[in-house]
Formats: sequence, structure tokens, C-alpha cells
Amino acid sequence: MNRPRFSARWTRAFKTVSTWPSSEKIWQNYYHQLLLAKAGVTDALDTDRATSVKEASAFDFSTLERNIRLLSKALDDMRRI
Repeated sequence: MNRPRFSARWTRAFKTVSTWPSSEKIWQNYYHQLLLAKAGVTDALDTDRATSVKEASAFDFSTLERNIRLLSKALDDMRRI
């Protein structure tokens, strides 16, 4: 399995997380941004598009979609606890 190499922006975000739900949400947003970059969608909020495209090239669409789906389920499960 490919281990992602995170840009400095995402590394800072992960270091500031103090709770699991926050961590799960950051992971979900990260994979969602990679999915958009891989699909060629230009995101106005993505300040570092070149890095997103480079990181997205390490994943295929099915892996990104699966990761987002699993994280969504985990967040939903946490809400119900």
C-alpha cells in the first residue's frame, strides 16, 4: 500500500488535532481534495494545486473513494455513540 507523503499544510493540520473525530474529518477532507485534484476539478480553496495533483497521482480513484466512504462511516458511527 502506498503511504502518502503529506504537504506541509496537511502535516500542520494533523499535528493540531486533539480528538479522534477531528482527525477523521481531516483525513476525509484530505482524500476528498485529492479526489477532486485527480478528477481535474479546480478548487478555489486549494492554494497549492500542484502539490494536490502530485499527491493524488499516488492513488487510484477507487482507493480514494473507498477511503472517503470508510471515514464517512466512521464519523457517522462516532456520532451515534
